[in-house]
Amino acid sequence: MSAFDTVQITWTFPRDNSITPCLTSHNCSNEIIKTLQDLRLEFLSVLPKQKGTISSRGILITSPKLHEQLSNDAWNSDMVVDGSNETISKLFGDWYFDRRSVQVVDKYPCPYNCSSNLVQNDNNGDDKGRSSSMFNYGLSVLILLLNL
Repeated sequence: MSAFDTVQITWTFPRDNSITPCLTSHNCSNEIIKTLQDLRLEFLSVLPKQKGTISSRGILITSPKLHEQLSNDAWNSDMVVDGSNETISKLFGDWYFDRRSVQVVDKYPCPYNCSSNLVQNDNNGDDKGRSSSMFNYGLSVLILLLNL
């Protein structure tokens, strides 16, 4: 879990031991999963609408634990974000280098201990199904949101 996720979850839930298993081992109760899904929906509902196609404006919101992508092999893998059919590194690179506006909201609201929402790309544009357990994380929000 990234530091951002830990802070987000810690400040969303009461400070008691009920959240500890979710923070330490991604073993979240059904109540916590529901709260995380509701938080995601509320977050998405308050995002400002994009105006124009200026490349420096964009959003990339994902449910898997992509905040840690820079520090693991998944960043350079052929795993794609559902709803875009593009890898996280391609999406980020296009936004960062101002090649195009990136506006991707992952369609799967899967919080911790759900199945993954990254899929294996077979280079033909087809999915090979859900990816390995290293992606079985949830509600992480990577936002590339500038000048909205």
